[in-house]
Amino acid sequence: MVIEAGWSTIFDQISENDAQLDRNAFCQNMRSSRPSGCSTGTAPSTPINDPNWAPNGCGGGSLSAAIASILVGIPLPWLNLNHPATDVVFTPACNDHDSCYAFGEASRLTCDTNFSTAMGLTCNTSENPTCSSYQSAYHLAVRQFGASPYAQWAADRQCATWHIEMEANNCAKQ
Repeated sequence: MVIEAGWSTIFDQISENDAQLDRNAFCQNMRSSRPSGCSTGTAPSTPINDPNWAPNGCGGGSLSAAIASILVGIPLPWLNLNHPATDVVFTPACNDHDSCYAFGEASRLTCDTNFSTAMGLTCNTSENPTCSSYQSAYHLAVRQFGASPYAQWAADRQCATWHIEMEANNCAKQ
């Protein structure tokens, strides 16, 4: 009886050791599948992993400069992209466009086309005759300069998914 208990304990230890080796190999495999450019530190903020993620309206930075350049040929730092003119508010269209890129459930062309359509609906109810010019400029800007942000969102989603899987499989702390 004592020998059987001893063998049982040894088999339990072997099984635990094998499981740990399997876990280590599994986690090493997970680590080696880390997407290119994905930090092992904090995951990027995306709608799939960050409950506080929110679209940022019509953004700014390079998009602002691009739109202003398309409209008048020079950057206009004071241009409010969310509300570029009286009776022209594109914030909902821009938020939907941000979400479309961020969630990645549609092609870039579909996101950009839906963006233009949403702005067109705004222009249909606007009294401002310049609305359609803004719509055209915004659409042209995302078509000309949206490839990089769309690709970055795809990379961020892939990285965030990797972080989620590392956590779910208890590999993040090893």
